[in-house]
Amino acid sequence: MIDNFGIIFIHGAGLGSFIWNDMKLLINYTVLAIDFPNREVSEKINYNLAFDDYTKSAIEQIEKFNKDKIIIVTHSIGGCVGLKLVDYLRDKITGFVGIGSIFPINGKSFVSCFPFPQNCLMPLIL
Repeated sequence: MIDNFGIIFIHGAGLGSFIWNDMKLLINYTVLAIDFPNREVSEKINYNLAFDDYTKSAIEQIEKFNKDKIIIVTHSIGGCVGLKLVDYLRDKITGFVGIGSIFPINGKSFVSCFPFPQNCLMPLIL
């Protein structure tokens, strides 16, 4: 194993870090599965959260993880958060993997990646 190296897993919308539980058992490195704010709360207080809240929460968890080199693995909209983390953690990133992830063009939204009519319906659902 490489010293002070870890893998960061980021889940998608409506999910939790639990989606990575089986994967973590197969990885022979230190792993951090990010949990976004308010995932354990039964009330719908996520309505007040902005994209920056998710990114800030991920950065705080990664700073506590305290690794010199990391690979980021994302799923779905977690890809958007992952891209922001790459900007912030540029010197620590050794790899980036998107599994069914969304990577919109800079300045575009998550839903801009979907075909019509999904790009019309998804904002209503979200």
